This record gives sequence, C-alpha cells and structure tokens, in this order.
Amino acid sequence: MNDPVAAKGDGARPLAARDMKAIMRVQEACYHPSLIEPAEALLSKMLLFPLGAWGCFSGEELVAYIVCIPAEGGDVVALGRPTVSLPRCPDRLHIHDLAVLPAHRGRYIASDLVRKAHDIASWFGHRRISLVSVQGTERYWSGHGFEPIRAMEYAPGVPATYMLKTLGGP
Repeated sequence: MNDPVAAKGDGARPLAARDMKAIMRVQEACYHPSLIEPAEALLSKMLLFPLGAWGCFSGEELVAYIVCIPAEGGDVVALGRPTVSLPRCPDRLHIHDLAVLPAHRGRYIASDLVRKAHDIASWFGHRRISLVSVQGTERYWSGHGFEPIRAMEYAPGVPATYMLKTLGGP
C-alpha cells in the first residue's frame, strides 16, 4: 500500500493502545466536550481494524490522527460506544475520527491523512468513503470531494452532516 503520509516524512505510523493518552489529549484540544469519545470506545475501533488507525508525530508528540473502519450501508458508526464487530460485507470505509492539533493546522497533515484513508479504501476494494462532519467542517470535507447526504444530530444538541465520497476506478 502506498503511504503518502510517511513518504512526506511527517513521522506517521500506525497507532497502538499505548497511544490512547496522546489521542485523548488531541481530542480534548480539538472537540467540543460532547464530541469527545471515551478511550475505550475509540480503542475498540482501533483494535478491530488496526490498519485504519494512523498518527502523525512531531518528534514524540502526537499532533494528528485518523481512525477509519469498514462499514456498510448508510449506517453511522456510533460515537461514544465501543464497536464490537465489523460488518460481514462492508461496502465502504468510514472515517470515524480525524483530528489535528490547532497549532499544526494549515500544514496539510489532515489532507495527508485523508489520502491515507483513500489508500486503505482502495486496498480493500471499497469504492466509497463516508464520515460525519461536525463543528462546521462540511466545507472542508466538500473540498475533498465528499458530498452531504443528510443532516443529523451526532451527539445531543450537536448538528452534523453525514457525507459520502465515491472513489474513481473500475
């Protein structure tokens, strides 16, 4: 699999359980408190599909991460609840979480992580990638080719947009 994140020398590597404290620190710096996922819920997704969990580091500091898992249909991967199994016949890759520390934004780290998700989806033969846009990021995701599918409430009182991107190819 091509690894554009690591190729740029951004210090990217797969995430592991030992990274949870750093992941929680990044979440707390990036999200409204109602969107912070408990460590055990996010870790369940990482352990079920380790190929979908990547972090970008500056030295030893985690500055950004992405967690993707296979999914099917239009179902939204739940926030805050552990994931206990993956679908038998996934038809897409779901970007469950992508966060970049504010001090490191504007350096194309998020774009590199989105390309990593494309590589993972392609590797597994998925033609679609889905996500839930929160905190006013719909315009950012649209710039990466994601189309809004439906408005929703992802956490109590938190408006969100379910978005989908169809990848090219045969």
